[in-house]
Amino acid sequence: MKKLPISIFQLFALISSLIVLSSCDETSEYGYNGDFDQHNFPPFYVSADHQSATLDGILDSNSFSQFNQMLNEHPEIKTIFFDQAPGSVDDDVTAQLGNRIRDLNFDTHIVSNGIIASGAVDLFLAGHNRTRSSNTDIGVHSWVDSDGNEGSVFPPNSSAHDFYINYYLSIGMRSQLANDFYFFTINTADSNSLHFMDESEIQLYEIFTE
Repeated sequence: MKKLPISIFQLFALISSLIVLSSCDETSEYGYNGDFDQHNFPPFYVSADHQSATLDGILDSNSFSQFNQMLNEHPEIKTIFFDQAPGSVDDDVTAQLGNRIRDLNFDTHIVSNGIIASGAVDLFLAGHNRTRSSNTDIGVHSWVDSDGNEGSVFPPNSSAHDFYINYYLSIGMRSQLANDFYFFTINTADSNSLHFMDESEIQLYEIFTE
């Protein structure tokens, strides 16, 4: 399971408390201005015009049902914005959400000053069109199993890697890219830290579609 250490959670909480989410360019180009509907489905928040939803928080075991309830009430949603998204505590739910987003042909977009990490990166990659505004960060790391074994300690041909690679394939990644990106994530940082991708890595692993 991918998990984030307490120190990283505290970092995201601090960032969230300091950031003011507003951008005229972003509002005009992407339809996002941070105004939410009164009916929300944490960690998803519906835009005032009901055309999009924002992920702001941690994905957990309830997130898939929250997401589906949100879509039942707001079928007009076509884009998922990512604000402060430090990850997930339930990989199965993240995979379910990712496949749902892919099946619905939703777009994903990181808002100005937005940060995605760990399982939130996996979810973001499910978007049909994947875009970003200014000053965004993408953090990746390894998963760790219930015995404390990091993903990087398993041989490359181990079935322990199948869950994540198969997920990347299911959301439309080419086979080589799915393998390359997966092994990059587990070898670049252990489960108690984060590696923030630089621009060359972002381009190499095709994080964005434009």
